[in-house]
Amino acid sequence: MRDYSFKQRKRVMARRPVFICGLPDSGLVAKIAVDHVIELLKASRVADVYSPYLPPQVLVRDNGVSELTGHQVYYAGKEDLVIYTGDSQPVDGEGAYKLSEFIVKLAMQYRAREIIILAALIKGAAVEDPQVVASAESSKHLDEYTSLGVRKTGTGSITWMHGLILGEAVKVGMKAVCLSGETKGDLPDPKAATALLKVIEKRLGISLDTSKLGTMKSLGQESQEAPGLEGEEKKGEKPTYIG
Repeated sequence: MRDYSFKQRKRVMARRPVFICGLPDSGLVAKIAVDHVIELLKASRVADVYSPYLPPQVLVRDNGVSELTGHQVYYAGKEDLVIYTGDSQPVDGEGAYKLSEFIVKLAMQYRAREIIILAALIKGAAVEDPQVVASAESSKHLDEYTSLGVRKTGTGSITWMHGLILGEAVKVGMKAVCLSGETKGDLPDPKAATALLKVIEKRLGISLDTSKLGTMKSLGQESQEAPGLEGEEKKGEKPTYIG
């Protein structure tokens, strides 16, 4: 098998879409958020991505049907949103780099006007009122988010694919931002996901009803964190890791 394979299900007639990406991470913050967008907007599954860098397993879905672990691409036509998500992040760094490069190339093929990467900021303690921090490819782009009430990310690292996608976008000069929701990091955190969705609402001018996120069902086997994402922000210190 090659580094990855792309299987198109439906042809997408995107205009100049926003490309939103969220994969399983600490607290499943990004995964909860993107799954909610897909369900709420009734986005169509338009493509599948498979790679030997993903965990060697099949997943059994709620309906009892098995499916090879992979990544999925969705499209919400009315809102002109391309949404990239998946069952897991790669098992090693080489795979994380190669799939991140592929995602940015895919966004360019769709002529996306912006990549919005969702992630988790691990605090290591319970967060009652999660805030969102942002890092972008340019200070001008970052200012567009701070004007929405988002804080700038402090000195530190954005780990695994959510950081590498931003890095690859920087390399090719593509507009991209990583939005990270504060979370303890050890349990699924719909509150942190809700904080991210509120920023997306403001940015895109769409409504994303989050009233039912607090009662979300377990994601089961899809709730896999990527290796090496744990980090914490100690009291009085700047963020160290974002996963």
